[in-house]
Amino acid sequence: MKKLNRKEIEKLIPHRAPMLLVERILGWEKDAWLEAEVRFAAESMFFQGHFPAMPLLPGVVMVEALAQAAACLTSLSKGAGAGEIVYLFSAIESVRFKAPLRPGDVLFMRVEPTFEKLGMLGFKGEGRVNDVVAVTATFTAKMQRK
Repeated sequence: MKKLNRKEIEKLIPHRAPMLLVERILGWEKDAWLEAEVRFAAESMFFQGHFPAMPLLPGVVMVEALAQAAACLTSLSKGAGAGEIVYLFSAIESVRFKAPLRPGDVLFMRVEPTFEKLGMLGFKGEGRVNDVVAVTATFTAKMQRK
């Protein structure tokens, strides 16, 4: 599967800097899985106040990154682009934070769909930093046409 860069990702989902949290898509299979990554630079806005003496990425940002990766998979699978569809969180069923993410770390993400029913999409995702699981989540999103 072809790798996708930031410009190509911007054609899939409507997010833009500084809230675009998928830098590269490393691979994907239609309706099955997607692997992506994002590097969190030391100068990222997320570290400026969380916490100045010991900068850590807020956990909610890791969950949002997984959700954006899931939105990319859905757009690729359905052939829809950023100008057509918005994905909105409906529920975050389960999240576990297992390791902190620090400035300069790369979050490697893998997401897989779990169900689709009446425009609702379920996913499970995992984020790793240096081969250590940092976050796991199951969540639901609603696909909404613009």
